[in-house]
Amino acid sequence: MKPQFIIFIVALFAIAACHHSTDNNVIRKQQIFAKKEGLIKKTYPLTDSGQLMLHLDSLSRPPFPYLSEGRNYSPLITISLANFKSKRLFNLPLRLIPTQTGGDQLDHGLDVDENGMLPDSIKETFNLVDSATYKAEGVLVTTTPKFVLIDLDGTLVTMTYNVEVIDAIVSSEGHGNKHWSVWRNTTINKDLTMVIRQYYTHESHEDDDSETEKWFIDSSGHFQKKLSEVKKH
Repeated sequence: MKPQFIIFIVALFAIAACHHSTDNNVIRKQQIFAKKEGLIKKTYPLTDSGQLMLHLDSLSRPPFPYLSEGRNYSPLITISLANFKSKRLFNLPLRLIPTQTGGDQLDHGLDVDENGMLPDSIKETFNLVDSATYKAEGVLVTTTPKFVLIDLDGTLVTMTYNVEVIDAIVSSEGHGNKHWSVWRNTTINKDLTMVIRQYYTHESHEDDDSETEKWFIDSSGHFQKKLSEVKKH
């Protein structure tokens, strides 16, 4: 066998081996890419709730401690929940904090019985979104792995990323006239402890009254009152 022919055969085998190795490398790279793509889709699911979670994470929120007081809200954000029309978004139950302070009341405080309970006939509700636009405007106070905390014009709401309202309370409100007024504001700390302050003032200042309660938001997103933490002034 001629040396030139032997060299030609060896070269053919070398080219074939190189081509086979290249094919294997291409296949391995395709498999690795497919696995990474699958992992990305699993980590960031293209569901409505997954998109909402990513969207909320991109929104601005106020520094702590956060004060819910009147309309001094900043920064306001708008969340579209149009993809969640099948969820319960309207006439949601509002948990009342009945308070009688000075000569007036908050959350039907004058209607409680001797045990401090409201009659079953007294109920309050709220809407999570605007009925025409399905958008919620308010302050995104904070997000946790399990729920979102939003201030909707003085109503504090905890909500899952699947848009299921967990709990809601009135954190800021007030009314009165030129002679007297009653109001409430709420401070929220980074650890989700809360201070709820309720005031009554009279033009004579003889009937002024204030009350401070300590609350917190538990790991499931419910508002809880710390018992024996009420201070009268």
